[in-house]
Amino acid sequence: MQAMCNLMQSGMVDCIAWQTDSSKPEAICCATGKDGDRLDLLEPIPMPPTAGCTLQDTEHCLMLMVAQLRDSLRTVTREAINSKEPIIELADKYPLQVCALVQRIRFSKNIPSARRSGAGLKGVVSELKTLRSEIGEKMFDPEVEDGPRMTLSMLTMLLKEQILVTTQLIECKDPDAQDQAWREQVLFFYDKNEDRVEVRASGETVPVGDEYVSGSTLVTTQFTHFLRQAFINTMFAGSRVLILCGPAGSGKEPLLADVGRLLGMLSCSVRCFEDTPSDEAWWDRTMKASKDLSGGRLAPFIVSQADRLQDETIRMILGIASNYGIALCMTLTPGPRAEALQSGVLINSTFLQMQEPNMEVIAEGLLAAEGSRESENLAVLLAQLLTTLKEQCTAQVHYELGPRTLAQLCTQIGQELRDRKGVDEKQAAGAVARRCLLPSLVQGDAQVLKTLLSDLFGYSMSVPDPAETPSKRFARVVDYIMDITKVQPDGMVLPVPPDDEETFFAELCKGLNAHGSSMVRVPGKLSDFSKEELLGTMPKKGEPVEDGLLVTMLREAMDQPNDTERHVWVVMMTGDISAKKWECLFELLNDSGCLKLATGEQLRLSEWLRFLFVMPGHGDTPTDTFSRSAVVYANPAAAS
Repeated sequence: MQAMCNLMQSGMVDCIAWQTDSSKPEAICCATGKDGDRLDLLEPIPMPPTAGCTLQDTEHCLMLMVAQLRDSLRTVTREAINSKEPIIELADKYPLQVCALVQRIRFSKNIPSARRSGAGLKGVVSELKTLRSEIGEKMFDPEVEDGPRMTLSMLTMLLKEQILVTTQLIECKDPDAQDQAWREQVLFFYDKNEDRVEVRASGETVPVGDEYVSGSTLVTTQFTHFLRQAFINTMFAGSRVLILCGPAGSGKEPLLADVGRLLGMLSCSVRCFEDTPSDEAWWDRTMKASKDLSGGRLAPFIVSQADRLQDETIRMILGIASNYGIALCMTLTPGPRAEALQSGVLINSTFLQMQEPNMEVIAEGLLAAEGSRESENLAVLLAQLLTTLKEQCTAQVHYELGPRTLAQLCTQIGQELRDRKGVDEKQAAGAVARRCLLPSLVQGDAQVLKTLLSDLFGYSMSVPDPAETPSKRFARVVDYIMDITKVQPDGMVLPVPPDDEETFFAELCKGLNAHGSSMVRVPGKLSDFSKEELLGTMPKKGEPVEDGLLVTMLREAMDQPNDTERHVWVVMMTGDISAKKWECLFELLNDSGCLKLATGEQLRLSEWLRFLFVMPGHGDTPTDTFSRSAVVYANPAAAS
C-alpha cells in the first residue's frame, strides 16, 4: 500500500483495466500518469474477484501490479536505450522518464566522442538546436496525443540544458579545464555487459532504479545541479541525512523528490504537523515500506517541516533511518528552531540553504517546454517584470512574485500560443501577464504594472477606475475570476467583508449564469470546522464511513451537470481561517487533482471543478498559502 501511495505522489493517475479476451476476467493492462504519460504492462495483472473479494486478494493484486510496473519499465528502458531511432520518434512509444534517460545517456556518450572528432563540440550544439527545433514544431501538431506531447515538452527543456552545458565546455579553452568541467556534470551511462544503467557524479557511481515515476522534471539550475551532487555525496560518503532549509512555499519538497525521479526511484514524503505520530512503530513501518518498495537505498524519504517535531522524535527517526539504510531528507523553515536543530540533534547532517532562484533560467526552461520560439528573450522580460514589480510595488501579504507566479505565467503563455497559432509571442506574454497579475494588485500598484507591460512587452492595458460603485467593482472582480481560472482551477478573492457579501454573491451568480456554470456553496465558514469535520476521519472498527463536510460537497459538485465549458464552482467562505487549517487544504491549492482522505481513499477531482475561497481579509494567512492559488483583490476604496 505504501508503494501505491508513493506512486500516486509521484504523478501516477490510474491503472487501466479491460478484458484482454472475452473468455478471461478483466486485467490491469497499463498505468497512466499526469497529462497522459503511459506505461503498458508486458504481462496484464488479473483483477481481484468481484464477489467474495478479501483484503488478501486486494493486497496480492497490488503486489503483482507494483512488481509488473517495475519489470515492464526495466524492459522498455533497455529496449529504448538499444534503439537507434531518433528521440523524437521514441517519444511516441515510451514513457517520459524513459525518453529523458535515453537522451541523457546519448548526450553523456556523444560529448567525449565529439571532443575527439573533427566536428567538435560546436557540431553537438548545432545538432541539439536542430533537434530542439524539430521537437518544437511537432509539439504544435494537433495529431500528437497528450502523453507524447508532454514528453516532447520535457525533451525541449532537457535539450536546452544540454546546449548550455556544451556551450560552457566550448568556453573552456584549456583542455584540462574542459575535462574538469565535464567531470562536474551529472552523467548517465548504460553498461551493456552488466546490463546496468548508472549515474556518475562527484566520483561516485549510482545505479538508476526501475520505478515508474510519472510527471515532468524540474528545470535544471545551478542550485538543482548542486543539490543532486550533494545528495549523492551525502548518501555515499556522508551521514546519509540531507537537510534542505528554506522559506515556506519555496519548493523544497519537490526539489528533493526530483532527485529521486532523476535516479528512477520513488520518493516517500511525510508532512509533519504538531499532531504527527511520534510512536516508533508508526515511523518504523512507514520507513521500512518505503525502503522495500521505492527502488533502493537512494530513494528519498522526505520528512517535510521537520522543525515542528520534538528533538526526541527526530532522534528516533534518525535511528530508524540508520538501521534501514534509508536516504533520509528533511526540510526546515529558517528561524530559531532550525538553528537549534542544526547545532543540536542534526549537527552531523549535510545542511543546504535554499538559494535565490534564477528566474531567467527557470523561465527560459519552462517557456522552451511550452514550445516558445522566443524563450530566451521572453525569459529575460518576464524575470525583469517580476523583479521590478517586487521592488516598486507596495508590500502586500498576498503578493507572490517568485517562481510559482513565474511558472503560472509560462504555463498560460504556452496555452495562449497553442490556442492562437501564429500570435506574436511578446504580445501574448503581455496579455497573460495582465490576466495573471492585474487581478491581485491594489489600486496604486496597477499603474506600475501598466508602465512595465508597455515598456517591456509593448502591451497596452487600462487601469480600473478607483471610483467604481460596489456592484461594478465586484462585477469586474468576477470577470477577473472567470478569466484567471480558465487554466488554473482555484482562486481566492479578498477582501469580502460581511457587509459586501450579498453584493459580491449577486455579481458572482450573474457571472456564473453568463458562463453556463453552476455553484455548490459549502455551508458556514471553514474556520468554524475542524480538519476532521471538513475532511472526515478513519472510522473505528464496526463504525460506518462518514465523509467530512467538504468531501460531501465535493462529491455533490461532481454529480452536477457539466462539461469542459460548463464548470461547477465549489465556493467556500473561509472566515478567519488559521495557517494550520489552510495546510489541510493544500491538496486543493496545489492542483493535484485528487484529495487523500483519512480512510485511504483517493478522491479524484474532476477537471471541470473550480474552487473559490471567499475571504473577509488577509487574517493570519501566510504568503506561501497565497502563492499556491490565483488571487483576486477586491480593492475596497480604503485600500486604494
